[in-house]
Amino acid sequence: MRKAKWVAAAAGVVLLVSGCGSDGGSKESGANADKGGANAAEAGGGDLDADAVRGEIEKAATAAGLAESSDAEPVEEVLRDCMVSWYADPSKIESGEKAYDDAIATLNEAGWEEQQSQIEDGMKLRMLSKGGWNVNTSYSGEFDLPETIYFVATDTGEACEKKFMEEMEEMEGWETESP
Repeated sequence: MRKAKWVAAAAGVVLLVSGCGSDGGSKESGANADKGGANAAEAGGGDLDADAVRGEIEKAATAAGLAESSDAEPVEEVLRDCMVSWYADPSKIESGEKAYDDAIATLNEAGWEEQQSQIEDGMKLRMLSKGGWNVNTSYSGEFDLPETIYFVATDTGEACEKKFMEEMEEMEGWETESP
């Protein structure tokens, strides 16, 4: 079930980006715009790879006073070059909405540009992009449940899109189409 959860989330992000006619967050056009994975630096994002993206998210989140959850499910091995996840420990969140906003501000200062946002009824969803990567973020503090904050980043290049689709096709009941 873990694999289904991760691949569905990641593929949803990839499909959302490619299905909406986006350039995947890349500011480059032409031959370099669609490269991903190991070629992320050549795709217009500088030195961004999964480790660099994780470092930027971790830096922003911890600077905002958040601690990473030790209960978070790891990214599947086959997707580790294409996906990064960071979940805040709900037992250690203090003033979660402010911490979330502060983390987003730090990511903006680091060059992550907001592409989409939805804010309503105690929930905030934002998608940021930089260097061929999208990071989907979420804050939820409603329904008298513990506050939740997470960041899930995906490489939007063709190589990673292919990996996401292959993983989805391995799961029972999924049918995929190329955009």
